[in-house]
Amino acid sequence: MKKKNKKTLIILGVITAIIVILGYFYFNSQVTTGLQLRITDAPGDMESLILSISQVRVNSPSGWIVVNDNPQTFDLINLNRLGLSSIIGDVALEPGRYEQIRLNIDSAIVKINGVDYSVTIPSRELKIISGFNIEEGKKTILTLDFDAQNSINLNDNNQGYKLRPTVKVLYENVECTQETDCGISTSNTTYSCSNNKCSATPIISI
Repeated sequence: MKKKNKKTLIILGVITAIIVILGYFYFNSQVTTGLQLRITDAPGDMESLILSISQVRVNSPSGWIVVNDNPQTFDLINLNRLGLSSIIGDVALEPGRYEQIRLNIDSAIVKINGVDYSVTIPSRELKIISGFNIEEGKKTILTLDFDAQNSINLNDNNQGYKLRPTVKVLYENVECTQETDCGISTSNTTYSCSNNKCSATPIISI
């Protein structure tokens, strides 16, 4: 009886080892060299801010690469309320340095005091001048953290609203102990290190 129990334990041990090994190789086979881009919103007083985005691109040494060209709609205020971010692009990219992110924003609607307002978007193309690196065998995860409260402003004639985005780029899987671990701040981008996580405040154009 003891021999049978011992044999059973050996078999179970072998099976467990096989499962662990297979799981290891499966996990590592899923690692992609590329970029995952997310979007969220910092706290504010607005009831909702709905953005419709038709295309996401990044700039590489060889030119512009489309990350996502499927139309997407997000309520940034609701994402913040739920403590969530939403993926707006997930794509394999060649290792290297990328210097800019662009979003094509087709429309924006803000709700204030129960009233929906259509938001004027000057060029419908949001340019985020913030560089990031893609490393071999690693997926870089960036979150575009919109500050809705400071991104929506009254028009000059006080009639309606316009979009002047304030965005921080959060480097979700880049750890740091000091600012220079994140990058060297320039006139285009200011890097910071907080709670061992990197972020950047980039130049925004629209």
